[in-house]
Amino acid sequence: ALEMRHVVAKFLSSPEGVLYVNNKPVKRIVRCRDLLSSAAKNEGLSPDEYLMRLRQPGKKGGLYGGGPELTCLSNILRRSISIYHL
Repeated sequence: ALEMRHVVAKFLSSPEGVLYVNNKPVKRIVRCRDLLSSAAKNEGLSPDEYLMRLRQPGKKGGLYGGGPELTCLSNILRRSISIYHL
């Protein structure tokens, strides 16, 4: 899990990286830096602070995987990820 956190943080911090977001019926392209800025703002952090917290294990105050992290992971794995709330 910690290794995956580092991979996602590296992907998010890519200055020229882009992500594909599948909002049916339209697929959008989002820049990594824009998603990082938005996620950091929602947490009340700077992008650098957000990445630092993302790289930490959850027990040490790290962030838990939410929408931005799952979007990155979906792009890295080239697979859809669906979340079901029961």
